[in-house]
Amino acid sequence: MEYSVFCLKTFEEEFKRLMKKESYNDLEQVLIDFFFSDMSSVDKLRTGRKLNTFPGVDYIKHDLKGRGGFRCYYTLYISDNKVYLMYVHPKKGTQGSENTTKDARSEFFKELTIAKKNNDLLSMTVENESLVFKELDPEPLKKA
Repeated sequence: MEYSVFCLKTFEEEFKRLMKKESYNDLEQVLIDFFFSDMSSVDKLRTGRKLNTFPGVDYIKHDLKGRGGFRCYYTLYISDNKVYLMYVHPKKGTQGSENTTKDARSEFFKELTIAKKNNDLLSMTVENESLVFKELDPEPLKKA
């Protein structure tokens, strides 16, 4: 069963900011290759370092493109076949850093929890070899 990819709006903002820098212009292809090249199973997505595991949910940081590449933080909801990208950063260069703080990683997860509750996420797809970010349709109001 194929999985779906979503992200926080702050993920899209960071992605767009990094893509403006020539030294990081391969980020889009790196994300496409890892998250969209074979969407038939979440197994490859579980290969990163698990930061926290809850029943049916893995919080993972994964190094993309080796030592000088990028680090991506995401959460897998295994039962729903959904992956939520929360943050990405380069490990080298002017915007690079080796790691994020424990507090920052906690904030990413809190932000995701709130965004999921409010349906304030973006879906991610690939069209014409480019990432496309789309607002989700708001959930219909539930009658009291």
